[in-house]
Amino acid sequence: MGLTDQMYRTWTRVVLILILCVGVMMDVDPVKAEEAPEPVAAIVPTPSGLGYLIVTEAGRVFAYGDAPDLGNLIAIGPLDQPIVGGSFTTSGGGYWLWARDGGVFGFGDAEFFGSMGGIPLTEPVVGGAPTPTGNGYWLWARDGGVFTFGDATFYGSMGATPLDQPIVGGGPTPAGRGYWLWAADGGAFTFGDAEFFGSLGGLALDQPIIAGGRTATGDGYLFMGADGGSFTFGDAVFPGSSAERHVIFTGGAVTPAGDGLWLVTDDGFLEVLGSAPRLGSPQAGPVASPAPPPDEVTVEIVTFGTSFTEPVDITSRPGDSDAIYVAERNGRVRRVLLANPMSRDVVLDITSLTTTNGERGLLGIAFSADGSKLYLDHTNLDSNLRVAEYTMIGDTATARRDLFGIDQPFGNHNGGDIAIGPDGYLYLTSGDGGSGGDPENNAQDLSNLLGAIVRVDPTEGGGQPYTIPPDNPFVQVPGARPEIWALGLRNPWRFDFDSAGNLWIADVGQSAWEEIDVIPAGDSGLNFGWRIREGAHPFNGTDPGGLIDPVFEYDHDSGCSVTGGVLVEDPRLTDFLGDYLFSDFCQPSLRILRLDGLDVISSDTIAELPSRPVSFGEGPNDRIYVATLDGTIVRIDPV
Repeated sequence: MGLTDQMYRTWTRVVLILILCVGVMMDVDPVKAEEAPEPVAAIVPTPSGLGYLIVTEAGRVFAYGDAPDLGNLIAIGPLDQPIVGGSFTTSGGGYWLWARDGGVFGFGDAEFFGSMGGIPLTEPVVGGAPTPTGNGYWLWARDGGVFTFGDATFYGSMGATPLDQPIVGGGPTPAGRGYWLWAADGGAFTFGDAEFFGSLGGLALDQPIIAGGRTATGDGYLFMGADGGSFTFGDAVFPGSSAERHVIFTGGAVTPAGDGLWLVTDDGFLEVLGSAPRLGSPQAGPVASPAPPPDEVTVEIVTFGTSFTEPVDITSRPGDSDAIYVAERNGRVRRVLLANPMSRDVVLDITSLTTTNGERGLLGIAFSADGSKLYLDHTNLDSNLRVAEYTMIGDTATARRDLFGIDQPFGNHNGGDIAIGPDGYLYLTSGDGGSGGDPENNAQDLSNLLGAIVRVDPTEGGGQPYTIPPDNPFVQVPGARPEIWALGLRNPWRFDFDSAGNLWIADVGQSAWEEIDVIPAGDSGLNFGWRIREGAHPFNGTDPGGLIDPVFEYDHDSGCSVTGGVLVEDPRLTDFLGDYLFSDFCQPSLRILRLDGLDVISSDTIAELPSRPVSFGEGPNDRIYVATLDGTIVRIDPV
């Protein structure tokens, strides 16, 4: 949990004379370096994010990418206390190394503004960070103490407050007028202008949090677990996870853009997630073996195309049997020929209307039953969800008509799937509005469209761009939005109708459970329980009764973010007809739910997919495709 009341205590600033350490320039190969003779303490990104230092506890420095090697601490002999971290200056022309006893060592243009070296500490220092000007820095202590030097301002600390778990790091806001402290249990503590976007405090973790970092905007942050798990809050985009590798990491860092992570083991193996580049490490090679193949392979994963720009949705257009349509998150819709996947004509370009910061962008596309209209939902430049209709002229989308919008209180959990249902109405998923834990309880609030399945008739009427189907369940409920078809969802990223009209929803969980829900054909008004429950498990609130259980759920030992999912209708996949295929963003196996009507009989893994699967889609003849955020689209074929 985060704190809004700030506990202050005063620290005497002690200015010590810095021992100037010139060091020896190291001859480091950019891909493979010599083995680190001491345990690795930290990874320190450059301001550009195109390089980093890997620093050992003895102060040995390995430099990669655009990181300069300006010296190390090996030349001065053994340290009184080990190095725990470091930071680059704003220019990237220098860096500080932080020691466990509060010692500060500067190289290049990193100036010395003071340290705690030689001053007895109640608890050791765990890290530090410079101010935005580079004319000062903070040091963070294990008990939540905060020490300020140069132009760093003290905004409060946890030093006098007992903690359930120790502080593992901290970071300033972009303006430097506040900071966060991160705890080993995933607690987040805010001071000054630092905002609270959520935490893991109070939740059972398999492994402790080892580091945290903010996004570039300061409107979110990420946590890294010792097992390689990652947790996002606010506008932080989920970079993936290595929790399934069963490797223990000791250090980590967030890219300056906030969209990637580096993780390092104490012996120098490096793991990268999201956009973090792999530029070298003291130990070469993968940190773990890939998951074993399934016992019986019954489908073939065929690469359809590569080098797409973050494809997030795939669909077909009625009347066009020669192509699939791919939505790229940056705002482009492409018509991709089945016979020549390199033929990718742009059908629509709304890149000027959206942004890909965090979880934002073009999220979903769908065609009308006759193929004459293209419907899409995207976040606008203000991070709010917008739903629009375009008229198709040939293979080009023209004449935008805005249908409606959903304002987002935070920058994540936008939902984003859209489809024309068997009844001809437009269905849309919306997330709970973001942050973490649904702090505004939007998913249980019928007065807004957040955390819901929305159902409208896209036909104009009564002076409005759309009308309300008369059988929507909350039409006659005072204060309720009549567009709502179902509620109590956290981030229903993808859904699919089966041939009987049942609606299958993959709802991304908070920190413990991923779930798949069903709205039976002819049913409506169902409440799937978020934030009262996560999956079928209590989360926050009193169960009022009548909440709908998921038909299937799995915990975070098996993944971190469910990627739904389609009901198999491809007649070539005879073994799986009528069953549900899905995956997980962090553990990219192709999974199947064997179904008997709406009942799940069993679940299995049947193949391995490329990393970071983000969406399933169906092309002509019900062929099934899977898009990955890394730009690859594969097709699922029979063996």
